[in-house]
Order: sequence, then structure tokens, then C-alpha cells
Amino acid sequence: MRVLFASALLAACLAAAASTQSREGGQQPTFRTGTNLVQVDALVSDASGNPVSDLTADDFEITDDGAPVAVTAFRFVSAEAAAHWRDDVISPIRTVDDEAREAAVDGVRVFAIFFDEYHVARGNAFRAVPALVQFVRTLPPADLVAVYGVMDSARDVRYTRDRAPVVQRIEAFAGRMGDYFPPKYPAEEEHLRHPRDIETLRTQVSDSALRAIVTHLGAISDRRKSIILVAEKVGFPGSFADSAQYLFDMLGDANRVNVSLYPVDPGGLRIGVQRTAGMPAIEMFRSLAEQTGGSAIVNRNDLTGALAQVSRDASAYYLLGYVSAHPADGKFHTIAIRVKRRGVSVRARNGYLAFKNDDVRTETPAPAVPAEIDKALARLAEQLRPAGDELILPKRAFESAAANGSAGRVLSDAATATAPLVGAPSFVILHGVQPEERAARPEFARSARIAVRAAIPVDAAPAVTATLLGRTGQELAKLPVTALSGRAEATLTLANVGPGDYVVRLVGERGGDRTEQYVALRVLR
Repeated sequence: MRVLFASALLAACLAAAASTQSREGGQQPTFRTGTNLVQVDALVSDASGNPVSDLTADDFEITDDGAPVAVTAFRFVSAEAAAHWRDDVISPIRTVDDEAREAAVDGVRVFAIFFDEYHVARGNAFRAVPALVQFVRTLPPADLVAVYGVMDSARDVRYTRDRAPVVQRIEAFAGRMGDYFPPKYPAEEEHLRHPRDIETLRTQVSDSALRAIVTHLGAISDRRKSIILVAEKVGFPGSFADSAQYLFDMLGDANRVNVSLYPVDPGGLRIGVQRTAGMPAIEMFRSLAEQTGGSAIVNRNDLTGALAQVSRDASAYYLLGYVSAHPADGKFHTIAIRVKRRGVSVRARNGYLAFKNDDVRTETPAPAVPAEIDKALARLAEQLRPAGDELILPKRAFESAAANGSAGRVLSDAATATAPLVGAPSFVILHGVQPEERAARPEFARSARIAVRAAIPVDAAPAVTATLLGRTGQELAKLPVTALSGRAEATLTLANVGPGDYVVRLVGERGGDRTEQYVALRVLR
């Protein structure tokens, strides 16, 4: 009966949404013209509930709106590869690039916890806190987790492996459903000027925050990401069509970027039916979960056991892809996945919302990042990783940082016999009249002034130039270089650049010979 209701609810939502323009909210991902690859993750388990890990692409059958489609992308994703990391083997995460790099490591899982304080009663908030603290503390050290509130910007919250600040945020959670005084955020001063619209305004804030989290997660990983949504109701107060549109939009955003939703109602076992704009809230939760491959944690007093399922779901699954024959029609299309092997069950989202033609924009492919830039940034990532037992670190696709401190190229008619005109670069921090300081790590505050140094031949010194490059290799600035007594030095005042990762290219030229050296650095806020 519940499944029938959920299906009917979704159908009603789709019908209502078809006649309603989408509200402005989260930023839509950009797809190139002609892109119609659909990606879906499938959880396959045996009769005992254990994950099945030995299937091949040929074991899966997928239909799109009832029509069979061929599996064109296939991968089994398991958390086992990172399950035995030690607590002290963590990487600092300060930028979106850091998040994307770490989320791509085999076995790393990504979890977001969103506290919708506007839609949780104060007393019920306390029920959710211990279970969520337990959930976070039992995550393996490699997993990334972040906690968001309704007023947090997705651009400012960073995913982390440090559990202490995450637990602190969870323990500070307080529900404010129906509480308007005193205002907690500056924006709420404006809300109080429109008392009849406060609930609608609060719902718009919650909706925008959640959709921004979904979009941000889509930008850092193509694998399964999980959002634990702590709320007692979702959707918009008012008409059935408003809540239908909310469900329609949220499902579309989440499914496009492989985000699974796990709504958590901290109210526990309820007597009676809560309603959201004419819809039972419990069914809204279940639709959000089931249509995105998650599960709804509702009508339960034991939240700890239910939250453990969130971790299990992300531990082992198949990432499947196929090319859809549908145009960019903005319609919902059903997906059905079947496994040919007997005695196993499969759970996956059962549809996706196609883009509209207006959402699909033609883009010029981004220029390829030069290989030497990639190598320098890869070494930077390794150098910023805290020291630990190398045996437990994941295998990387790039060269070991210990093999060479810089990327060098010698270009000449007899390159193999020619010594480099510029040696491996190193950093020093300049302190004006105070003695300089050799940099222990290639990351610096914006208040610093640094020098990049490299050895050059004493006799017949080459002409040396230095250039500051961005992450994709674009030239940002020429750096002043001095060459004296077998050493070339380029200086850089970091107050002139913004936070982020950069590469310095040193070029030495003499006659027909040329040597290039690349070294990366990170500028902090």
C-alpha cells in the first residue's frame, strides 16, 4: 500500500510540476550539447543482506522507460580500500580542489548532514544529536563529512576527516520550528517584517540551502554521495502544487549528480499523520529517499540503528552508466535495473529528470592542462599530506613526491647528455631585516613574501625567467629574477594573489639548450 501511495504521489507531483515553472534556487550543472549519459548506482545484496561484489556489466539489465539500454560504463565501488587508514593519516582540505582530490581516492565516502532547524521542534532536536554523534564517530578515518545549517554557504563549508569539529557542530544543534524570537540571523530581522510569510520565507531558505549542498556535492565527485536531512517536514506551506514542485525539483537536482537523500524525522514514532500542503510528510520523506536511492528514517525511536544503514549503503555499490535515447525534454524517465543472478536483490533510484533544452548549453571544451602542471600539483598534494605509514596510503596515479622534488624538462639536441640549466626549485620565506627561513611545507599565508630558488651553472650562466601559473597552466604574472653565484632566485609577494594553488615555472636558456622546472605552492586565506 505504501509503495502504491509513493508512486501515486510521484505521479501527482510530476503532473503538478509540469504546469508550474521551476523556482529559482540551486545552480544547475552545465552539460555540453549532446550529453545524454545517465549514471545510476545500484546496491546489490544477497539473501543475508551482504553486498555482492563479483558481478560484471553483463549481469545487469537496464530499461529506460521500458526500453532496454546497453551498459556503457561500469565500476564497482567499495570502501574497503580506505577502511584501514589510521586516524592520523589525513590530508588538509581547504579548497574545492582538495575536496575533489580526496573524494576521488578509492574507498573514500562523502557524507553531508543538513540540519533544517526551521523545521525541527526544539525538544525533538535533542533526540537526533546522540545518534548522529555516534554515526560520525563510527565512520572510518578516510571518510569525508560536513555539517550544514540553514544559513551556511556551501562554498564556505569544507568536508573534513577531523571528527571533533563535526561532533561539536552536531552537539550545538537546536531546533527552532515555530520559534521566531529572538532573531538568530540578520536575515530573520527582515523575516519579522512579513509575519504572515515567515513560514514560506523559512522554507525558501531551507530549500535553497539543501539544493546548494546537492550542487556542491555534484561538483566534487561523480560517485555516490549521501545527505542526511534532519527535518520534521519538507515542502512548501500552501498548495499541493507548491510541494509537488519542490519534490520534482529536488529529485531532479539530486539524481543528476548522484546524490542519495536520507531524510531523518527526529520526532520518533508518531501517532496521527503530519501533512505538508495536503501531502503526508512521511510520504514526502519516503519519495525523496526512494527516488534517489536512499531510505527514509521515519516513525522510529531508534535512530542509531537506522543511521548505520546510511554507512552500509555507501560501502559497496555498482556505478552504472548508459546513453539515453531521450532528448532534453525536461521530463521524468523511469529506470528499472535487474540482476540476472538468482537470489540477489538490487536497490537503485527508479528514474531521472532529463534536462530541458534551456539547461543544455554549448561549451568550448576546456584546454588540456599541461602534464608538467598536473605533476607539480600532484606533488603538492602529497607534500601537504601529513607524514604517516606509507603502506596504508592509497596508491596514487602520479609520480611519488619522494622521487623528485620538481618537474624538470631539458630540451636540446642532445638532451640526455646535457646537465639541466636550472636545478630543482625550493622555497624560502623572506623576513626583511630578519634572517630568511627555509619553508618546511609549500603552503604560505598571504602575508608572506617568498623566494623560489634553484641552482644554475656558475660558468656560462643561462638566462633565467620565472612565471606564476594558475592551476590550468594559464600565465598570471612574470616574476622578477636575480642570478648570482650559481643561484637563480624569483621573488613573490603573496598579498598580490588570492588563496589557492599555483605553479611557478622557471626556464633557463643558453644557446639552443633550454630547461624548464615546475614547482607548486598553496596560498592560504
